[in-house]
Amino acid sequence: GDGGDGTSLSARMEKPPDEVRHAFDVDADDHCETSPEAHAHIVNFLNKTADALGKTPRDLVIYDPYYCAGGTKRSFAALGFPNVVNENKDFYAVCERGEVPAHDVLVTNPPYSADHVEKCITFAAKNLYEHGRPYFLLLPSYCVNKPYYTSALLTGGAEGKR
Repeated sequence: GDGGDGTSLSARMEKPPDEVRHAFDVDADDHCETSPEAHAHIVNFLNKTADALGKTPRDLVIYDPYYCAGGTKRSFAALGFPNVVNENKDFYAVCERGEVPAHDVLVTNPPYSADHVEKCITFAAKNLYEHGRPYFLLLPSYCVNKPYYTSALLTGGAEGKR
């Protein structure tokens, strides 16, 4: 896909690192970067979010708490959204310390193993409820049938995992 100017999105992206050492324990099967094309598919959503907040796409702060190899930053920068927080940090430790960075919108593709999806949905719902921050999550379709899904969304994250 292209980003609107005729050049391929991947051609405009910064080169990924040769190696990444994570600052937290990882399951190698969980570390698959979201494709730049998937990010390109939500540009209209992000533009509308920026507009609703009185911001330009360049000023919109996107938060992706699940770091893989920095592809989120690279693809959104190539799409005109350079203000992305996607750091090599343990998201759950960041939450426990109350250090979630300021942001306007949550955009993520969480790891699918263990209870990461449930924790992500609960965080997203709570983040919307408490701070008014919209979110866009790339999730497997089976999530909508899980007991935590509707519960977390209807209670602002309060009724997530018990």
